[in-house]
Amino acid sequence: MDGDRDLDAFVRNFGQSRLAINLAFPVAWRGTPRVGKPLTVDIRGPALGVSLANASLPIPPLGTLRLDPATLLVVAGGSFDPQGRASLPLLVPPNPALVGGSFFWQAVVGPPPLLTNLEVTTLTDL
Repeated sequence: MDGDRDLDAFVRNFGQSRLAINLAFPVAWRGTPRVGKPLTVDIRGPALGVSLANASLPIPPLGTLRLDPATLLVVAGGSFDPQGRASLPLLVPPNPALVGGSFFWQAVVGPPPLLTNLEVTTLTDL
């Protein structure tokens, strides 16, 4: 469902629907993403990208690129712990114009290289 090539599940039972996303290859932010405050992004894999818009571009055999190539920026790569994990602290500028803005995150994991889930961060005020 989320395009990262791991098994996800959609279940409909007695009129109720549930979606279970398998986060075997996660990208996730920690805490409340606020303007002017640090934001920590936990990643698992050798590279992390961020974009101002999302997309859905199949890239066999990597999976689906969920980041807009026109605004894509690689923000991390390289040193991770033995399990392939890292936490990336980022300082969000104290600019009120950023409130309500969203950033889209996706990583590459491997070997073999695969694209992860899409993580969306929407900033709140101070």
